[in-house]
Amino acid sequence: MKFPDKIVAFSKRDYVFVKELGQGACGKTILLRDDTIRKQFVCKKYSPHAEEHRQELFGNFLREITLLHELHHHNVVRVFNYYLYPEQLTGYILMDVEPGMGAQGISVVAE
Repeated sequence: MKFPDKIVAFSKRDYVFVKELGQGACGKTILLRDDTIRKQFVCKKYSPHAEEHRQELFGNFLREITLLHELHHHNVVRVFNYYLYPEQLTGYILMDVEPGMGAQGISVVAE
């Protein structure tokens, strides 16, 4: 197998929308299902309300992904995957679902 550009491209997979969990200043959080592995994920979509800060906040979103990948603690959820679209200054973080006592029945941080 040759890799002339040293880039290995993977196709993105599709997920099934289950329900919306919440919305904040920098985007929405929804619950998705992957039917291939029969697992649910919390998906955080970066989509800020304040367009004038979109570029700056996108940098913060990238740092959040990096930090979450580096953290290994039982009180912090694991990042399963992420998808970035820098041209549109948007992206998604897929995180494990942790059962909780919140209003939605799901907590992003394990208790």
